[in-house]
Amino acid sequence: MRGKVADYYDWVGAFTVFVGPVLLLCVVFGLGPWSAVDGATYSLEEAVEVYNYASADIHGAYEGYEGVFNLDNGNGVFFGESIEIVLTSRVDYTICIEIELGLKLICDDYDVQNMIVTDSYTINLYSEEVTTTGLYAMCINMHYSAPNYYASFGIGDIATGDLQRVVERVHSTGNQDASGQCAIWAVTDGALEADLETYGASSYELTIGQSILDNADVPLRITAGPPPEPDSGSETVTSGLSWVVVIIVLAVVLTLALVIPLAYAYSRGQAARAPPAPPGPVQQPHAGLPMGGHPPPVWRPQGPPPPGQPPMGAAPPPMPVDNAVTGLAWQQFGIAGLSVVGRNVSSQGWHFHLRDPNGALYEAFLDHNGELRGFRRM
Repeated sequence: MRGKVADYYDWVGAFTVFVGPVLLLCVVFGLGPWSAVDGATYSLEEAVEVYNYASADIHGAYEGYEGVFNLDNGNGVFFGESIEIVLTSRVDYTICIEIELGLKLICDDYDVQNMIVTDSYTINLYSEEVTTTGLYAMCINMHYSAPNYYASFGIGDIATGDLQRVVERVHSTGNQDASGQCAIWAVTDGALEADLETYGASSYELTIGQSILDNADVPLRITAGPPPEPDSGSETVTSGLSWVVVIIVLAVVLTLALVIPLAYAYSRGQAARAPPAPPGPVQQPHAGLPMGGHPPPVWRPQGPPPPGQPPMGAAPPPMPVDNAVTGLAWQQFGIAGLSVVGRNVSSQGWHFHLRDPNGALYEAFLDHNGELRGFRRM
Protein backbone atom coordinates (compact mmCIF):
# COMPACT_ATOMS: atom_id res chain seq x y z
CA MET A 1 0.00 0.00 0.00
CA ARG A 2 2.79 2.37 0.95
CA GLY A 3 4.46 1.76 -2.43
CA LYS A 4 1.28 2.70 -4.32
CA VAL A 5 0.97 5.96 -2.37
CA ALA A 6 4.58 6.82 -3.11
CA ASP A 7 4.01 6.12 -6.81
CA TYR A 8 0.94 8.40 -6.73
CA TYR A 9 2.89 11.32 -5.30
CA ASP A 10 5.66 10.73 -7.81
CA TRP A 11 3.17 11.10 -10.66
CA VAL A 12 1.67 14.26 -9.13
CA GLY A 13 5.11 15.73 -8.70
CA ALA A 14 6.04 14.95 -12.29
CA PHE A 15 2.79 16.50 -13.53
CA THR A 16 3.43 19.62 -11.47
CA VAL A 17 7.00 19.95 -12.72
CA PHE A 18 6.24 19.56 -16.43
CA VAL A 19 2.63 20.67 -16.95
CA GLY A 20 2.56 23.49 -14.37
CA PRO A 21 5.04 25.76 -16.27
CA VAL A 22 3.12 25.20 -19.51
CA LEU A 23 -0.12 26.33 -17.89
CA LEU A 24 1.64 29.34 -16.39
CA LEU A 25 2.96 30.37 -19.80
CA CYS A 26 -0.50 30.08 -21.29
CA VAL A 27 -1.91 32.43 -18.67
CA VAL A 28 0.95 34.94 -18.87
CA PHE A 29 1.13 35.15 -22.66
CA GLY A 30 -2.57 34.85 -23.36
CA LEU A 31 -2.50 31.42 -25.01
CA GLY A 32 -5.35 28.95 -25.21
CA PRO A 33 -8.78 29.39 -23.68
CA TRP A 34 -7.34 31.36 -20.72
CA SER A 35 -6.55 34.26 -23.03
CA ALA A 36 -10.20 35.28 -23.31
CA VAL A 37 -11.16 37.90 -20.74
CA ASP A 38 -14.74 39.02 -20.28
CA GLY A 39 -15.09 42.34 -22.20
CA ALA A 40 -11.66 42.04 -23.87
CA THR A 41 -11.23 43.70 -27.29
CA TYR A 42 -10.15 41.88 -30.45
CA SER A 43 -9.89 42.78 -34.09
CA LEU A 44 -12.35 41.07 -36.42
CA GLU A 45 -9.59 38.81 -37.72
CA GLU A 46 -8.48 37.84 -34.20
CA ALA A 47 -11.98 37.12 -32.95
CA VAL A 48 -13.04 35.08 -36.01
CA GLU A 49 -9.95 33.51 -37.53
CA VAL A 50 -7.30 33.43 -34.77
CA TYR A 51 -9.19 32.56 -31.56
CA ASN A 52 -12.51 31.36 -33.04
CA TYR A 53 -14.49 33.33 -30.45
CA ALA A 54 -17.12 34.22 -33.06
CA SER A 55 -18.23 33.47 -36.59
CA ALA A 56 -18.87 36.14 -39.22
CA ASP A 57 -21.19 36.04 -42.20
CA ILE A 58 -20.23 39.01 -44.43
CA HIS A 59 -22.34 39.73 -47.53
CA GLY A 60 -23.80 42.54 -49.62
CA ALA A 61 -26.48 44.59 -47.94
CA TYR A 62 -29.09 44.81 -50.72
CA GLU A 63 -30.83 42.39 -52.99
CA GLY A 64 -31.61 45.07 -55.55
CA TYR A 65 -29.82 48.14 -56.80
CA GLU A 66 -30.35 51.20 -54.58
CA GLY A 67 -27.27 53.32 -55.35
CA VAL A 68 -26.44 56.33 -57.48
CA PHE A 69 -24.29 54.91 -60.26
CA ASN A 70 -25.81 53.11 -63.23
CA LEU A 71 -24.90 49.42 -63.21
CA ASP A 72 -24.92 47.06 -66.13
CA ASN A 73 -25.83 44.09 -63.96
CA GLY A 74 -28.63 46.00 -62.22
CA ASN A 75 -28.02 44.83 -58.63
CA GLY A 76 -26.00 45.69 -55.56
CA VAL A 77 -24.48 49.02 -54.52
CA PHE A 78 -21.00 50.44 -54.60
CA PHE A 79 -20.95 52.61 -51.46
CA GLY A 80 -22.89 53.61 -48.35
CA GLU A 81 -23.99 50.82 -46.00
CA SER A 82 -23.31 48.37 -48.79
CA ILE A 83 -22.07 45.48 -46.59
CA GLU A 84 -23.84 43.56 -43.84
CA ILE A 85 -22.03 41.47 -41.21
CA VAL A 86 -23.70 38.88 -38.98
CA LEU A 87 -21.60 38.04 -35.90
CA THR A 88 -22.37 34.93 -33.81
CA SER A 89 -20.75 34.44 -30.42
CA ARG A 90 -19.11 31.07 -29.71
CA VAL A 91 -18.17 31.75 -26.08
CA ASP A 92 -20.10 32.19 -22.83
CA TYR A 93 -18.79 35.66 -22.06
CA THR A 94 -18.79 39.10 -23.65
CA ILE A 95 -16.11 40.13 -26.13
CA CYS A 96 -15.58 43.41 -27.94
CA ILE A 97 -14.87 43.24 -31.68
CA GLU A 98 -13.27 46.15 -33.59
CA ILE A 99 -13.76 46.54 -37.35
CA GLU A 100 -11.00 48.87 -38.47
CA LEU A 101 -11.12 51.71 -40.98
CA GLY A 102 -9.52 50.55 -44.24
CA LEU A 103 -10.21 46.82 -43.74
CA LYS A 104 -10.46 45.05 -47.09
CA LEU A 105 -13.22 42.50 -47.66
CA ILE A 106 -12.42 39.87 -50.32
CA CYS A 107 -15.36 38.50 -52.30
CA ASP A 108 -15.67 34.76 -52.90
CA ASP A 109 -16.94 35.48 -56.43
CA TYR A 110 -14.16 36.68 -58.74
CA ASP A 111 -16.69 38.60 -60.87
CA VAL A 112 -17.77 40.76 -57.92
CA GLN A 113 -15.82 43.69 -56.56
CA ASN A 114 -13.79 43.50 -53.38
CA MET A 115 -14.74 46.13 -50.80
CA ILE A 116 -13.00 48.40 -48.30
CA VAL A 117 -14.55 49.52 -45.01
CA THR A 118 -14.82 53.34 -44.87
CA ASP A 119 -15.90 53.68 -41.24
CA SER A 120 -14.74 52.19 -37.93
CA TYR A 121 -16.88 50.05 -35.60
CA THR A 122 -16.75 48.65 -32.07
CA ILE A 123 -19.28 45.87 -31.48
CA ASN A 124 -20.00 44.33 -28.07
CA LEU A 125 -20.84 40.67 -28.68
CA TYR A 126 -22.51 39.10 -25.65
CA SER A 127 -22.52 35.44 -24.67
CA GLU A 128 -24.02 33.29 -27.44
CA GLU A 129 -25.46 36.39 -29.09
CA VAL A 130 -26.15 36.87 -32.82
CA THR A 131 -25.98 40.49 -34.01
CA THR A 132 -26.26 42.10 -37.44
CA THR A 133 -24.50 45.39 -38.36
CA GLY A 134 -24.45 47.39 -41.58
CA LEU A 135 -20.98 48.55 -42.66
CA TYR A 136 -20.10 51.58 -44.72
CA ALA A 137 -17.86 50.28 -47.50
CA MET A 138 -16.80 51.12 -51.06
CA CYS A 139 -15.80 49.07 -54.06
CA ILE A 140 -12.13 48.76 -55.04
CA ASN A 141 -12.50 47.01 -58.44
CA MET A 142 -14.24 49.43 -60.77
CA HIS A 143 -14.99 47.12 -63.68
CA TYR A 144 -16.44 44.21 -61.68
CA SER A 145 -20.03 43.74 -60.54
CA ALA A 146 -21.38 45.46 -57.45
CA PRO A 147 -21.99 43.17 -54.45
CA ASN A 148 -25.53 42.12 -53.68
CA TYR A 149 -27.02 40.18 -50.78
CA TYR A 150 -25.81 36.86 -52.17
CA ALA A 151 -22.16 37.89 -52.49
CA SER A 152 -20.06 36.54 -49.56
CA PHE A 153 -16.82 38.06 -48.33
CA GLY A 154 -13.77 37.03 -46.34
CA ILE A 155 -11.54 39.16 -44.13
CA GLY A 156 -8.58 40.81 -45.88
CA ASP A 157 -5.75 43.08 -44.77
CA ILE A 158 -5.73 46.79 -43.86
CA ALA A 159 -5.13 49.24 -46.72
CA THR A 160 -1.92 51.28 -46.83
CA GLY A 161 -0.50 54.26 -48.72
CA ASP A 162 -2.68 56.41 -50.99
CA LEU A 163 -5.72 54.17 -50.60
CA GLN A 164 -5.68 54.36 -46.81
CA ARG A 165 -5.23 58.14 -46.88
CA VAL A 166 -8.23 58.52 -49.18
CA VAL A 167 -10.33 56.21 -46.96
CA GLU A 168 -9.38 58.27 -43.89
CA ARG A 169 -10.35 61.46 -45.73
CA VAL A 170 -13.71 59.98 -46.78
CA HIS A 171 -14.32 59.00 -43.15
CA SER A 172 -13.36 62.40 -41.72
CA THR A 173 -15.45 64.41 -44.22
CA GLY A 174 -18.43 62.06 -44.25
CA ASN A 175 -18.34 61.70 -48.05
CA GLN A 176 -19.81 58.20 -47.93
CA ASP A 177 -21.29 58.75 -51.37
CA ALA A 178 -20.50 58.83 -55.07
CA SER A 179 -17.81 61.49 -54.65
CA GLY A 180 -15.92 59.30 -52.19
CA GLN A 181 -16.29 56.33 -54.56
CA CYS A 182 -14.81 58.46 -57.39
CA ALA A 183 -11.73 59.16 -55.26
CA ILE A 184 -11.39 55.47 -54.30
CA TRP A 185 -11.56 54.34 -57.93
CA ALA A 186 -9.03 57.00 -58.96
CA VAL A 187 -6.54 55.22 -56.67
CA THR A 188 -7.49 51.57 -57.26
CA ASP A 189 -8.26 51.72 -60.99
CA GLY A 190 -6.75 54.98 -62.26
CA ALA A 191 -10.29 56.13 -63.07
CA LEU A 192 -10.64 59.32 -65.10
CA GLU A 193 -13.49 61.73 -65.70
CA ALA A 194 -14.82 59.89 -68.76
CA ASP A 195 -14.77 56.52 -66.96
CA LEU A 196 -16.68 57.85 -63.97
CA GLU A 197 -19.22 59.71 -66.10
CA THR A 198 -20.00 56.37 -67.77
CA TYR A 199 -21.08 55.10 -64.35
CA GLY A 200 -23.29 58.16 -63.82
CA ALA A 201 -21.01 60.47 -61.80
CA SER A 202 -22.00 64.15 -62.07
CA SER A 203 -19.61 67.09 -62.44
CA TYR A 204 -20.29 68.03 -58.81
CA GLU A 205 -19.36 64.54 -57.59
CA LEU A 206 -16.19 64.62 -59.71
CA THR A 207 -15.23 67.98 -58.20
CA ILE A 208 -15.73 66.73 -54.63
CA GLY A 209 -13.85 63.53 -55.48
CA GLN A 210 -10.90 65.58 -56.71
CA SER A 211 -11.01 67.63 -53.50
CA ILE A 212 -10.81 64.41 -51.46
CA LEU A 213 -7.70 63.33 -53.40
CA ASP A 214 -6.05 66.75 -53.02
CA ASN A 215 -6.70 66.97 -49.28
CA ALA A 216 -5.43 63.42 -48.81
CA ASP A 217 -2.14 64.40 -50.54
CA VAL A 218 -2.72 61.89 -53.33
CA PRO A 219 -1.16 63.18 -56.61
CA LEU A 220 -3.92 61.97 -58.94
CA ARG A 221 -6.33 63.94 -61.11
CA ILE A 222 -9.83 62.90 -62.14
CA THR A 223 -9.42 64.57 -65.54
CA ALA A 224 -8.95 63.50 -69.12
CA GLY A 225 -5.53 61.97 -69.75
CA PRO A 226 -3.32 59.61 -67.77
CA PRO A 227 -2.55 60.22 -64.07
CA PRO A 228 0.82 61.81 -63.22
CA GLU A 229 3.80 59.50 -63.47
CA PRO A 230 5.59 58.82 -60.15
CA ASP A 231 8.98 60.42 -59.67
CA SER A 232 11.63 57.85 -60.58
CA GLY A 233 14.56 59.89 -59.28
CA SER A 234 15.69 60.87 -62.77
CA GLU A 235 16.11 64.42 -63.97
CA THR A 236 13.00 66.48 -63.27
CA VAL A 237 11.24 67.65 -66.43
CA THR A 238 9.73 71.13 -66.27
CA SER A 239 5.97 70.93 -66.49
CA GLY A 240 3.87 72.86 -68.97
CA LEU A 241 2.77 75.25 -66.22
CA SER A 242 6.41 75.99 -65.37
CA TRP A 243 7.13 76.84 -69.00
CA VAL A 244 4.22 79.28 -68.99
CA VAL A 245 5.63 81.00 -65.89
CA VAL A 246 9.11 81.23 -67.47
CA ILE A 247 7.69 82.77 -70.67
CA ILE A 248 5.69 85.34 -68.70
CA VAL A 249 8.73 86.35 -66.64
CA LEU A 250 10.88 86.75 -69.78
CA ALA A 251 8.19 88.84 -71.45
CA VAL A 252 8.00 91.15 -68.42
CA VAL A 253 11.78 91.56 -68.29
CA LEU A 254 12.02 92.35 -72.01
CA THR A 255 9.15 94.82 -71.78
CA LEU A 256 10.79 96.67 -68.90
CA ALA A 257 14.13 96.68 -70.74
CA LEU A 258 12.45 98.48 -73.66
CA VAL A 259 10.04 100.75 -71.80
CA ILE A 260 12.43 102.23 -69.23
CA PRO A 261 14.98 103.62 -71.77
CA LEU A 262 12.14 104.94 -73.95
CA ALA A 263 10.50 106.66 -70.98
CA TYR A 264 13.82 108.23 -69.97
CA ALA A 265 14.48 109.45 -73.51
CA TYR A 266 10.97 110.88 -73.71
CA SER A 267 11.41 112.80 -70.44
CA ARG A 268 14.72 114.21 -71.67
CA GLY A 269 13.12 115.23 -74.93
CA GLN A 270 10.27 116.97 -73.11
CA ALA A 271 12.75 118.93 -71.02
CA ALA A 272 14.77 119.89 -74.11
CA ARG A 273 11.64 121.16 -75.85
CA ALA A 274 10.75 123.48 -72.97
CA PRO A 275 10.47 127.12 -74.22
CA PRO A 276 13.43 129.37 -73.43
CA ALA A 277 12.87 131.58 -70.41
CA PRO A 278 13.01 135.38 -70.65
CA PRO A 279 16.20 137.04 -69.48
CA GLY A 280 16.42 137.63 -65.78
CA PRO A 281 18.95 138.40 -63.10
CA VAL A 282 22.34 136.88 -63.73
CA GLN A 283 23.28 134.07 -61.39
CA GLN A 284 26.75 132.93 -60.44
CA PRO A 285 28.30 130.27 -62.70
CA HIS A 286 27.71 126.67 -61.64
CA ALA A 287 30.07 123.75 -61.65
CA GLY A 288 29.07 120.32 -62.96
CA LEU A 289 27.85 117.62 -60.61
CA PRO A 290 30.58 115.47 -59.01
CA MET A 291 30.47 111.64 -59.26
CA GLY A 292 28.42 110.08 -56.45
CA GLY A 293 26.77 111.58 -53.37
CA HIS A 294 25.21 115.03 -52.99
CA PRO A 295 27.18 117.80 -54.78
CA PRO A 296 28.75 120.58 -52.75
CA PRO A 297 27.05 123.98 -52.95
CA VAL A 298 28.43 125.72 -56.05
CA TRP A 299 26.16 128.75 -56.11
CA ARG A 300 23.74 130.62 -53.93
CA PRO A 301 20.67 132.68 -54.77
CA GLN A 302 21.33 136.39 -55.10
CA GLY A 303 18.84 138.44 -53.11
CA PRO A 304 15.09 138.08 -53.06
CA PRO A 305 13.19 136.63 -56.03
CA PRO A 306 12.41 139.08 -58.87
CA PRO A 307 9.08 140.91 -58.80
CA GLY A 308 6.20 138.71 -59.81
CA GLN A 309 7.83 135.49 -58.55
CA PRO A 310 6.13 133.60 -55.68
CA PRO A 311 7.86 133.88 -52.28
CA MET A 312 9.91 131.00 -50.89
CA GLY A 313 7.69 128.20 -49.54
CA ALA A 314 4.61 129.03 -51.63
CA ALA A 315 3.82 126.55 -54.38
CA PRO A 316 3.87 128.34 -57.77
CA PRO A 317 1.63 127.28 -60.62
CA PRO A 318 2.98 124.07 -62.17
CA MET A 319 4.94 124.29 -65.44
CA PRO A 320 6.20 121.55 -67.76
CA VAL A 321 9.78 122.20 -66.67
CA ASP A 322 8.78 121.32 -63.07
CA ASN A 323 8.37 117.70 -64.09
CA ALA A 324 11.81 117.74 -65.66
CA VAL A 325 13.61 118.89 -62.50
CA THR A 326 11.74 116.48 -60.17
CA GLY A 327 12.33 113.62 -62.61
CA LEU A 328 16.06 114.36 -62.84
CA ALA A 329 16.31 114.56 -59.04
CA TRP A 330 14.81 111.08 -58.84
CA GLN A 331 16.94 109.61 -61.65
CA GLN A 332 20.27 111.03 -60.51
CA PHE A 333 19.90 111.17 -56.72
CA GLY A 334 17.03 108.80 -55.91
CA ILE A 335 15.01 111.56 -54.20
CA ALA A 336 11.30 110.97 -54.79
CA GLY A 337 8.21 113.02 -54.04
CA LEU A 338 9.79 116.47 -54.60
CA SER A 339 7.46 119.39 -55.29
CA VAL A 340 8.40 122.80 -56.65
CA VAL A 341 7.76 125.61 -54.15
CA GLY A 342 9.66 128.37 -55.92
CA ARG A 343 11.39 129.13 -59.19
CA ASN A 344 12.99 131.93 -61.15
CA VAL A 345 14.72 132.17 -64.47
CA SER A 346 17.92 133.77 -65.70
CA SER A 347 19.85 133.90 -68.92
CA GLN A 348 21.68 130.78 -67.78
CA GLY A 349 18.62 128.66 -66.96
CA TRP A 350 16.06 127.82 -64.30
CA HIS A 351 16.59 128.13 -60.55
CA PHE A 352 14.27 126.01 -58.38
CA HIS A 353 13.36 125.60 -54.74
CA LEU A 354 11.94 122.15 -53.93
CA ARG A 355 10.49 120.38 -50.88
CA ASP A 356 10.36 116.62 -50.17
CA PRO A 357 7.47 114.93 -48.29
CA ASN A 358 9.37 115.32 -44.99
CA GLY A 359 9.65 119.11 -45.39
CA ALA A 360 13.37 119.22 -46.33
CA LEU A 361 14.27 121.96 -48.85
CA TYR A 362 16.50 121.63 -51.89
CA GLU A 363 17.92 123.93 -54.58
CA ALA A 364 18.36 122.92 -58.18
CA PHE A 365 19.56 124.60 -61.37
CA LEU A 366 18.69 123.54 -64.93
CA ASP A 367 20.17 125.09 -68.06
CA HIS A 368 17.95 125.87 -71.02
CA ASN A 369 18.76 122.48 -72.54
CA GLY A 370 17.18 120.69 -69.59
CA GLU A 371 20.53 119.55 -68.09
CA LEU A 372 20.81 119.55 -64.28
CA ARG A 373 23.78 121.80 -63.46
CA GLY A 374 23.44 122.18 -59.71
CA PHE A 375 21.61 120.47 -56.87
CA ARG A 376 21.93 120.64 -53.09
CA ARG A 377 20.03 120.35 -49.87
CA MET A 378 19.45 123.66 -48.16
